[in-house]
Amino acid sequence: MAYVQVRGSIPIMWAQVPNMHYVPELRIDVNASHERFQTHMTRMIDEYNEVVAVNLINKVKYEKPMGDAFAALSAEMKSPQYHYVHFDFHKECSRMRWDRISLLMDELSSLNTRFGYYEKKASHVQRQQLGVVRTNCMDCLDRTNVVQSELARLALEWQLRSSHVIEQTESVSSFPLLRQMLNNVWADNADTVSCAYSGTGALKTDFTRTGKRTYMGALRDGRNSVERYVRGNFFDGERQDSIDLLLGAYRVRASRPFAQTLSSEARALVGTIYVCLFMLAYAFFYPRNHSWFGISNVAFVGAWCGVLCLVFCV
Repeated sequence: MAYVQVRGSIPIMWAQVPNMHYVPELRIDVNASHERFQTHMTRMIDEYNEVVAVNLINKVKYEKPMGDAFAALSAEMKSPQYHYVHFDFHKECSRMRWDRISLLMDELSSLNTRFGYYEKKASHVQRQQLGVVRTNCMDCLDRTNVVQSELARLALEWQLRSSHVIEQTESVSSFPLLRQMLNNVWADNADTVSCAYSGTGALKTDFTRTGKRTYMGALRDGRNSVERYVRGNFFDGERQDSIDLLLGAYRVRASRPFAQTLSSEARALVGTIYVCLFMLAYAFFYPRNHSWFGISNVAFVGAWCGVLCLVFCV
């Protein structure tokens, strides 16, 4: 038995450009995306017969342009074998109401049930899967993994009931060890994919592992988010250069192939950051009037922290 899902980036021309802000600059080229979108989805239909594209990004603010572009390009798909569902994960599951993922499962229920799963006994194919759910968020890591783990749980329950391993009234939750094993498989998968892509473990794995959202899990997500920010803005350049080189997007020059070409504005910002960090370190090791919490030292540190904040807000 097998159940196939697809995890894929939003199929339009887009990029997130690091700019020292917590949220990187978003660039979208919808005009260059029409043919690529049609080609991608047509290939998906040719391979899997029927496709449900589940979009989990926010419907407002930063992610809204991506959702609008995805919806517009989906509307151009005339195939009855293509379906588009937009589920605002963060809005629907806000305030730790993670049980509301069931709303999405209910919306997908009729299509997912019709798709079924693949089953083969001995050398005979008993049934074939007739379509797939293609899930995405912005980076196809955290929200995507939560939804895919729920779809996997439902598929496993169908398979176990069909094989008469469990009763029709029973579920995976009826067997704590089985539930824990399934949860850990998906949480480990999330961490592995996330580490390869972002350098940290996945977010929201407390829900994947336990079925509940916890405050400790939220704190852990906060720590990972800060680490992702630092890695993305200061340590991710070499990884991106490697990807560009492998994909042919970077042309090696005969001399100094990896020479950096920063703009004068970028050099000024980097220099200012170094000066701020030096002055803050100086205030820590050599506080004014020999007191860390003296008025003059606090004012000195506050002034340089203000300069640092201005740099990151530029």
